[in-house]
Amino acid sequence: MTNALSNLTSLPSSKVNRTDLAKRYAASSFLKRAQVVSSGKLVNEKGIKPGNWAIPVSDDEVTDLGNSIDVLVIAVRDKALDTNEKPPVAAYDPEGDLYKQIEERAAEKNSGCMYGPSFLVYERSSGQFLEIFFGNASGRQEAGNLADFLPVSEADAKALGPKFKAQGPQAATLSTKYIKRPKFSWWAPVVGKCSTPFKELPETEEFVKQATKFINQKDEGPEVDEKADEGRSR
Repeated sequence: MTNALSNLTSLPSSKVNRTDLAKRYAASSFLKRAQVVSSGKLVNEKGIKPGNWAIPVSDDEVTDLGNSIDVLVIAVRDKALDTNEKPPVAAYDPEGDLYKQIEERAAEKNSGCMYGPSFLVYERSSGQFLEIFFGNASGRQEAGNLADFLPVSEADAKALGPKFKAQGPQAATLSTKYIKRPKFSWWAPVVGKCSTPFKELPETEEFVKQATKFINQKDEGPEVDEKADEGRSR
């Protein structure tokens, strides 16, 4: 009996548009992150060049963004991360006991703990909303420069004084620099102003949705493993 697949063109099928279906389920609800690659699995197994920015997608997939990225800086929150747990555990309340415990342990060498500001950005080349976590010492030192690109409301601008003006998310270019010490060396983030305007952007409603979800994160729970290529807590 002939049963060629090429003849099965009239099978009953859902009327869901295949393009809409792909878009609906392509994006995970979990916020991906961009990070500076210094060493570890992303270098040794995935071939990412040290000093590049990358988006770890899964154990088998990573997106190489190159040595600089352009981002719109949308929001910021506090974050502490313990990567010793499987999966890692995050805390977002700097006054909470868990956050304070992780922050204290982060001072220990190779503790697997990090803390600092976590930024929500929209990255140009990938067209994605991403988290950038400045959880080590080098990141925390540079975080203030990135904070200058955050939105400022009319009310906040008035409260801050005449030197401040209301603004929407500003465009920054994030590159990296190599830091060498007698016992350690690593790559660290560098923040600069972006001179190229963003032309294609998601709808305003999507920015609001992403920012609201980001800053209202309260639960302390599992995170993806972030310790492999953060350069540890330098």
